[in-house]
Amino acid sequence: MKIKTASLLLVTLAVAALATAGEAQRAAGSNVARTIVTSSATGDGQTAATIAVDLRNVWIENHPAVLGGYVVRLDFDPKRLAFVEAGGGEGLFSDAPFATNSAAANHKGAVTIAAAQTNRDAPAGLVRIARVVFRELAPGGARTLRVRILSAAAPIGTSENGPLVAHSLPVAAN
Repeated sequence: MKIKTASLLLVTLAVAALATAGEAQRAAGSNVARTIVTSSATGDGQTAATIAVDLRNVWIENHPAVLGGYVVRLDFDPKRLAFVEAGGGEGLFSDAPFATNSAAANHKGAVTIAAAQTNRDAPAGLVRIARVVFRELAPGGARTLRVRILSAAAPIGTSENGPLVAHSLPVAAN
């Protein structure tokens, strides 16, 4: 009987240690929001970059993170690529985001896009946030595009303790 009890205790401690390690790993921010960019030619020298925020490994209070808002910066070589326009993504981010105007973006070689939504239950997982169109000014211009999340947040909602809270989401290092 002592062997069975000791084995059960060891298994219980091992499961508890794994759960605590998973919570600590999530709390430490090792699971961060990342961008995924897919590009496609649209014709007449233009390239569309579909930008998604990947939250599949981001957790808040032991629940999958929901994207409430974002600020994303796209850097590019303005001698080789020109910003044309930013359009919406999918679902709750289907409307066009706020974006740097094209003259300023093409002067600096950077465009910042931002949007927010208030549904605290969605979207989670892989969230397609925008479709950004560029025109190549020189061959290979699209390869100069770099995308990074400046900030991301979960919408305001209730915590396990009841009060309204907003959560800043951990993002990948630049």
